[in-house]
Amino acid sequence: MILAIDTATRVISLALHRGDRLVAEHTWRTENVHTVELAPQVAVLLAQARVNPPELDALAICLGPGSYTGVRIGLAYAKGLALALGRPLVGLTAFEISLFGVPPGARSAVVLVPAGRGRYIVARHAASGPGWQLSGAPRILDVAGLLQELALDPPAAVVGEWDGLDEDALSALRARMRIAAPAEAIRRAGVLAELAWRKLQPGAGVDLPAGAELAPLYVSGPAGGGL
Repeated sequence: MILAIDTATRVISLALHRGDRLVAEHTWRTENVHTVELAPQVAVLLAQARVNPPELDALAICLGPGSYTGVRIGLAYAKGLALALGRPLVGLTAFEISLFGVPPGARSAVVLVPAGRGRYIVARHAASGPGWQLSGAPRILDVAGLLQELALDPPAAVVGEWDGLDEDALSALRARMRIAAPAEAIRRAGVLAELAWRKLQPGAGVDLPAGAELAPLYVSGPAGGGL
């Protein structure tokens, strides 16, 4: 059983996954009170699923980028719990989680992650075999810069959290590229857990760092400090 935790932005998501099925998932929007809400909601999720912490086989955590505070709080909590239980901790980026929602056949995608104060972390990716390759360094853009960027070089799909864009902007973009539907425009911890489970399987060929060695991913410093 894997407990997955994603606190990288104002959307917090938790999930329990046992490999063959998603056992439980809880996703909600927080008002910058990650510290207050995280531990109690983990306890509620475990209790509702009738899972005791020692029954966990591993934990998974979103490493960011996103909110400087949110990423740090989630990673610190996950490290502490993994250490207390003596369980492995798998870290994945917000980009990896969001790319799970790219429609089949798309060869290019842009991932959006809120960076606070009306800005977005914009990360272009190109399909590479069965996975994705980052195309250039992620950048932080305001809405005007983001729209210009996408208009000049439209990707096949845009995924991630775009809910700060108004309907006029979305309509213009939808005419040229596939924009994730509202239900898809969110990082779900169920996806994080499933990806982590795959990395943990024997023969996966993934060299996982020790949980204590995992570090937050930031873009140009604390990109989401204003979240």
